[in-house]
Amino acid sequence: MCIAMQGGTVMTATSLQKLLPKLLGSSAVLLAAVALGHSSAAQADPEIAEIQVAPTAAQTQASSAEDEAKKKEEEAKEEIEEVVVTGSRIRKSEFSSISPIQVVNVDQARDLGIVSFDDILAVGSSVTSGVQFDTNIANNFVTTNGPGTSTISLRGLGADRTLVLINGRRFAPSGVGGAPSNPDTNLIPTLMIERVEVLLDGAGSVYGSDAVAGVVNVILKKDFEGLMVDGITNITEHGGGFNARTGMIFGAQGEKGGFTFAGEYFRQKELRVFDRPRIFTSRDDGAICHRDLEINAETGKLAEDTCAGTIGSIAVLPIFTPAPGIISFGGGGPFGTFPAVRYKEGDLLNLFGLPVPNFAFALVDEDQAPFRHGVNNFREEQLIAPLERFTTYFNGHYRLADHVEVYAEAGYSNLRGSNDGGKQQIFPTIPGLVEQLDENGDVAGLVPNPLNPFGQLGLPVTVVAFINDTGNLRFEREQYRLFGGLRGDLGFLGVDWLEDWEYDLSAGYTRSLGVTATNVVLEDRLSLSLNTLQVDADGNPVCGRDLTGFTDFFGFLDDIECVPVNLFTKDLLVNRNLSPEERAWLIGQTSTRTSIGESLISGYVTGDLPIEAPGGPISAAFGFEWREDSFLSDGDSVREKGNGAGFFSEADSRGSVTQWEIYGEVSLPLIKDKLLVHDLTLEAAGRYVDNEFFSSTAVWSVRLGYSPVSWLTIKGNAGSSFRSPNLNFLFLGEQSGFLGGAADPCDTPPPDANGEDPRSQTVIDNCIAQGIDPFNFNSPGIEVFSTGSPDLKPERSFSWSVGGSVAQPWFQSFNLQLAATYWEIEVKNGIARPGGGTILAACHDSINLSSVFCTRFERDPITHFVTRVNNTPFNLGRENVRGLDLTAAFDKGFKLFGRDFTVGANGAATRIFEESSRTVVETDVIEQDNLGDFGSPKWRFTGSATISTGPVQILWNVSFRSKTFSDAEDRARVLADGNFDDDIEEARAIHRLSVSYDWETWRFTFSVRNVFD
Repeated sequence: MCIAMQGGTVMTATSLQKLLPKLLGSSAVLLAAVALGHSSAAQADPEIAEIQVAPTAAQTQASSAEDEAKKKEEEAKEEIEEVVVTGSRIRKSEFSSISPIQVVNVDQARDLGIVSFDDILAVGSSVTSGVQFDTNIANNFVTTNGPGTSTISLRGLGADRTLVLINGRRFAPSGVGGAPSNPDTNLIPTLMIERVEVLLDGAGSVYGSDAVAGVVNVILKKDFEGLMVDGITNITEHGGGFNARTGMIFGAQGEKGGFTFAGEYFRQKELRVFDRPRIFTSRDDGAICHRDLEINAETGKLAEDTCAGTIGSIAVLPIFTPAPGIISFGGGGPFGTFPAVRYKEGDLLNLFGLPVPNFAFALVDEDQAPFRHGVNNFREEQLIAPLERFTTYFNGHYRLADHVEVYAEAGYSNLRGSNDGGKQQIFPTIPGLVEQLDENGDVAGLVPNPLNPFGQLGLPVTVVAFINDTGNLRFEREQYRLFGGLRGDLGFLGVDWLEDWEYDLSAGYTRSLGVTATNVVLEDRLSLSLNTLQVDADGNPVCGRDLTGFTDFFGFLDDIECVPVNLFTKDLLVNRNLSPEERAWLIGQTSTRTSIGESLISGYVTGDLPIEAPGGPISAAFGFEWREDSFLSDGDSVREKGNGAGFFSEADSRGSVTQWEIYGEVSLPLIKDKLLVHDLTLEAAGRYVDNEFFSSTAVWSVRLGYSPVSWLTIKGNAGSSFRSPNLNFLFLGEQSGFLGGAADPCDTPPPDANGEDPRSQTVIDNCIAQGIDPFNFNSPGIEVFSTGSPDLKPERSFSWSVGGSVAQPWFQSFNLQLAATYWEIEVKNGIARPGGGTILAACHDSINLSSVFCTRFERDPITHFVTRVNNTPFNLGRENVRGLDLTAAFDKGFKLFGRDFTVGANGAATRIFEESSRTVVETDVIEQDNLGDFGSPKWRFTGSATISTGPVQILWNVSFRSKTFSDAEDRARVLADGNFDDDIEEARAIHRLSVSYDWETWRFTFSVRNVFD
């Protein structure tokens, strides 16, 4: 449960009100803003939709200000301003669209205590499925845009196929590390948002590349007059995760122009696992584990496996690995006949009946309970990372002459935070025997390693250890955005039919800068400490001897003062602390710096052509756009050379791409106000694209809207879109990530319910063919490398939709609208990285290792471990999604006890029927159905209900997601107990409640999120 308190004031502010007719077929959410508009104006005539976009939803002004507002409202009724709706460049005298659009009620989101843009969309729309704050994914260092970023995905097709606009213009990418390719919605000034229009259709013909799944257009406030101060605080019931936002908006308007300025500050405090122990499994001994689930293969019933798969506990286990003669300490429960070793105060370890020196604080865990006495690293993991954001925004306009107005927009954002991915884990092998030096410094022979507890056995040992002061990635990013332009009408040309044509010509530049830094264990120094270890004549461990035999005769190079590192100290294995000398020697910092630039020049004209269709004037729009994107990611030598032990490597990345586009649209009213045809309109659009890295391409769209009567609309859309290979796919320098050893199909799995190997005979034969014993092979972590590819081709997609809406006309006492849209999208020639696991699985599933994927990984010729997987992107195949959108809105005014009341309700639901992909590489075909998997629920729903009277409004909101799960049939293994591991996220509904009170120029809101906890 989260409690939010909000207060704000507006001084001498004027409500900017627009009279907008109903939004055809997609007005449910928009009219919810009317029904739930927090003001008496919500009871307007049902044929007129009124949006109040003043800084507060309701406010009491001085009587003179009220008279002025009434005067402006009367003037607005006489002359309705032309508007441009997302999905078209054509200006219209009514807020209508044949394309499927949802308009998000931003005021409701604010009343619910929501301060992030992602949450605003989640509450106001049922179709978004973006990753909310990569900063929350604490252990995910390698992300497309880097830490602290937030992206939007529509229709489950990914952020790369969703176009984000600010005031109708592209929002440039931002991030740090690698090759960021997506805009970061964290940088949007939420206090300045007037409304958000979500176009749920392929819109490549109107907006160009990336608008495959749709468009999110964020409309910011303009023409603001007065001063508004706003503050909101969210306090969680159980502590941790506190956040707050404060901000202000100031504006002034005159006869020839005006300006608006805003600034806001946001702070998010961290939330860790130990802040929410009841969400996870907490045992009697205080250990906190992941809550995993198992499913019985025969009955299908769920069983809880409370600590299975817990990673991070310092509980080690001596086992024999495939490399002969090496004792390995690895996390996990008892294995085979060997006892589990627990680090705990107590007696000497008695292993094989032999006492072990230098290990006096360990003992055998007699009950063999996994992780019983281990140090639990998981409880300290971040669920929400700390974040600070400062944003400013300015817009202004000035009329230079009767036909021309100059305007400008400028913004600056700064975001900083940290991402604790967990303490760095190392698992080196400690030599069993080392060289003994005599008094002359000569090698006298081999002796047991004093820093190896099992040195007396003469065996090397692998130890798993976690290191404090590592793993915490600090980052800071800033973005500058500047646009300016001219707009007006073409009346100055003196051509009659061009007098009402309008034009807009603009240019802009966006620059993003980002830096990251984190502490890592330096691999070269760790190797030097372990592999050059010797014992001097006094019995002391020393290291750093010259392995090459090279002598610096002139003494120009300083000797390296190597520090021996003992990885079996109590302070390290229990508390994760190195000694001060070891820390100074082993711990270093790695950092990277990323700059991204986007230049944009665009222009368009729109108006009525000098010819008419049977139903009225033919409207059109024509325009062009030129865009250049560039970036540079520059890492230090530690990151570039992969010198962080167990840390990813990253080469420098740089590149730029230029693209020209021209486009046109036309709207033909075929029939108007005839028998059984209230309106029949056909719209068409086309776009031509010329990109420097691939041949030119063209896309198109056709839309048809039919209204037999004024209150019923049927519409259909069809068209193509495209996606150019972005900077990440084209120019990413070699970057590594990691897979678990179980991703190797030759890794020996547990037996199935029949005690047999669950793998196919083909997989087993392929493992043997590579010299591997598939029944006794334990693979370590696998490093996966990704780069860009200049040989990629653009994606192509086709989408179509059909739907309708009804706005009941029979009763004046209430408003009711219903809408439904069925849609399908198919992406061809899709660009993607197949993933390391897919590459390994596809190869080993092929007969005689014949798959083309087998050329994408390498094995060590001695150990046979996978040493490298090539995850370079290519045009894979196709993706298909289809579903149904449903929206509804209702409002009614009535009197009770002598008071005026307004009640309202709105809802939006999406049912997904298919979310599948088909990967085709030469003769290899991989098909995957993602529907119902994590992140792809079959049902999404969001809805709200309000009741208001006078200055008081009560709002209830609910967001619902249906059950999702990991794909048990394809990816889980049935174990000997008849169960298989599976992860399930049960269906979940999040309820929110707010109460608002308006007093003079102040508004106070108290809200509770996650009411039922």
